[in-house]
Amino acid sequence: MNLLGWNVLPDDCAVEFKFEDGPRWLKILALTPYFERFAYPTAVKRGLGILWSSAPSQSERETLESIGWIVQTREKTKEEKFFEGSLALLTSEPKRRQRPHIALTRWGRQRSSRNYVHKSNGTYSQFKNRTLPSGL
Repeated sequence: MNLLGWNVLPDDCAVEFKFEDGPRWLKILALTPYFERFAYPTAVKRGLGILWSSAPSQSERETLESIGWIVQTREKTKEEKFFEGSLALLTSEPKRRQRPHIALTRWGRQRSSRNYVHKSNGTYSQFKNRTLPSGL
């Protein structure tokens, strides 16, 4: 597996991996402490890596897309913000205070944080079923 070159990125970009859209073995690989280093280049090759950049040059964009990155230059939609946990839709139901689970990998921490945010907001069932709440 060629690991070189997949992570050479422009300075002004944000990186996002969509392991939840990939196969189960890739999710397990991303949650295993030593082997997670192989999950990221594999995700890029499978088209699960997204770069959010303001204005990449055409040559940079073509190079990144040839490696497997999906390059986005637009702003995130409300749906994307909801699923990542950055759009809060608080409910009036009183929730029990919960602590985030301990995670050993980067994607594990991100996943745990998203679950915690949605459980605190009262939108965990919509997040888990990947449906949008009616107020969005």
